[in-house]
Amino acid sequence: MQRAGRNAPDSAELQPDLAKKPDLSEAEGGVERVVGAWRRLPRHVKAAIVTLVNASSGQ
Repeated sequence: MQRAGRNAPDSAELQPDLAKKPDLSEAEGGVERVVGAWRRLPRHVKAAIVTLVNASSGQ
């Protein structure tokens, strides 16, 4: 079994679209949609998400 390492293909080789910078004009309204969805979440769901994110970042 081959381990990922020196011989593993670069992610840009596997998915060349990821190698180029994203065109932010394609994401119009994306931030507003995310903020709107976050605001609609119940308080206990937001608290759980914040707890998980903080725990995963080691804070």
